[in-house]
Amino acid sequence: MIIVSTLMPTYNHEKYIAEAIESFLKQKVAFDIELLIGDDCSTDNTYSIAQDCIKNNADPHKFIKLIKYDKNSGLLNNYKNLLNLAQGKYIAILESDDIWHDEMKIQKQVNLLENNPDTGLVYSDFFIIDKNSKIQSEYITNIKNPISLFNENPIAAVSVCFRKDLFDTYCNINDYIKRGFLTFDYPVWLSIVLHSSISKIDETLVSYRKIDTSISNNKSAIKKIKFAYSKLKIQFYILKLNKHLVSCEQKKSITINSLITFLKTIKHSFLS
Repeated sequence: MIIVSTLMPTYNHEKYIAEAIESFLKQKVAFDIELLIGDDCSTDNTYSIAQDCIKNNADPHKFIKLIKYDKNSGLLNNYKNLLNLAQGKYIAILESDDIWHDEMKIQKQVNLLENNPDTGLVYSDFFIIDKNSKIQSEYITNIKNPISLFNENPIAAVSVCFRKDLFDTYCNINDYIKRGFLTFDYPVWLSIVLHSSISKIDETLVSYRKIDTSISNNKSAIKKIKFAYSKLKIQFYILKLNKHLVSCEQKKSITINSLITFLKTIKHSFLS
């Protein structure tokens, strides 16, 4: 029985995918886990490198499925396809340029979720690494209250494990695709946090790779604005969908702060 399904969407990550897959294979767990890799029609050697990594997997508790799409369909469609294949009770995310450097990452998070049924999502602090996997800084996540997630998203996708049943109940990836959201994680975090508690493991379990091609770290002013606009759309979408769970005062505060942040992004994008 698969306990955790790990989603790995990938595109043109030949430099990094082997390290990402190896970090999955090094996980020490007392249950079965799976890694679902969706290659979104890469034009480099991402697929063949992933194939080589899979051949080296001799662990009977770790299952890997590699899919190569015939055409590039985008990040959200990739996630949708992987979620349709997921068999686990819990979902983890390991994008193909990130790393789980703590070999107990998944075991620790599952232990917490199993012992705390009211917790829907668990996350950790993370290192920021460069293209050569060198640590640039450590990000200590500090979420004062769930509503503060509407102001910013300090949770790295690579650090998270969440309940699949909550995703199936409260998240609609078809809506995300239809509305043109540029990121999968943020609407999922917001939806889960409004319907369950979230917990943090006070350890730095993972590494997030910050490179120029990262969707949230692009140097292009236009792309920065597009990403900020997508974030704004996500915030308003989740607020409207869950208006019965957020007070009028909270909605007013979130709306004002979101608009101010978006306008600041426009200003800074063209001045930088």
